[in-house]
Amino acid sequence: MSLRLGTTDAIVVSSAAAARDVLQRYDNVLAARSVTDAGRALGNHERSVIWLPATSQLWKRLRAVCTNHLFSARGLEATRATREEAVRQLVSCLGRRTGETLEVGRVVFSCVLNLVSGALFSEDVAGLSSDRARELETLVRDTVEEATKPNLSDLFPVLARLDLQGRRRRSAEFIGRFYDFFDPIIARRVKARGSGEHVGDDFLDVLLQLHSMDQLSLQTVKSFLLVRFYPPVHWTQPRAHASIVYFEPSKIYGRQILERTRTRSRWSGRWPSCSGTRP
Repeated sequence: MSLRLGTTDAIVVSSAAAARDVLQRYDNVLAARSVTDAGRALGNHERSVIWLPATSQLWKRLRAVCTNHLFSARGLEATRATREEAVRQLVSCLGRRTGETLEVGRVVFSCVLNLVSGALFSEDVAGLSSDRARELETLVRDTVEEATKPNLSDLFPVLARLDLQGRRRRSAEFIGRFYDFFDPIIARRVKARGSGEHVGDDFLDVLLQLHSMDQLSLQTVKSFLLVRFYPPVHWTQPRAHASIVYFEPSKIYGRQILERTRTRSRWSGRWPSCSGTRP
């Protein structure tokens, strides 16, 4: 089925055979991501692994860093103690608050946030259910939500320069706040490396080594850390299994749309909203 979304042509693929062609046979041709206007805030699309095309040398370099240092067996083993300590703190916090009113979701979010920050730069960024954790939670959610809201500039690119809905402006504000958050962490690590102080062999250290070899700019390092902070949001948001794929004739039309399909409930016989859950 063909759709006309503003001035953008999209194709809806709903059969298993066609989806197999899109996702397997022609994945190299159709796997590019359309850059949204909000994704262009602060030139983020030129550095972010989310928006860079798979043919980009920078994308390949960042992907290799993730594969070799973050998701490899060695990398996971190196952060095992950090992950276990974060879980112990979570269990201890819940145990101390027995019988009290507690926002479990916020506490768990803080734990996941510290799991991510511990793996990235060996620091806990917030205490469990602390004000700092709430600020970061709000910032992460606002950043993701602003980037995924419908935008006239995406449907009518000729209007992008005007930014009528302010999506790009607000995205730039949120991304800038994240950069301000990363700046002191990076500065402390650079100072420690410069003074010969022993630092952990974590993900940030790997990125700074590449920066010292002029393979990554500091802006790219911060953009990469920003992407890695997204997992807590996706982890706490419901998901649905994709049964319909949206793509432009030459590229996938927004991978975030891929998960925003509807699944038929065999219990109610109705089309529920995309929640990823069943009654």
